[in-house]
Amino acid sequence: MDCKQFTNDRDVLRQFPFPVKLIRSMYEYSEKSTAQMSEDGTFVEKIIIKNENLVPLILFCLSNVTSLNLEFTQFENGTFYLLNIINFI
Repeated sequence: MDCKQFTNDRDVLRQFPFPVKLIRSMYEYSEKSTAQMSEDGTFVEKIIIKNENLVPLILFCLSNVTSLNLEFTQFENGTFYLLNIINFI
């Protein structure tokens, strides 16, 4: 996967095969996938992928994600997650 084709994290999100709603706080509830940008708006800080068919591999092109939450979504290799919160610090 060539992540150099993306100019920034917003560009990566636009290439997801499903819409990702940008939110100000992870306390905002949504039925679908959401992402919270850093305070200065330069990168995705936290992302929740919810009720989607597959986790897109371009997820790994996001530059600085500190929290990933997968709900009812599987990776391409078939690994399925009911709820999995991964925090990267």
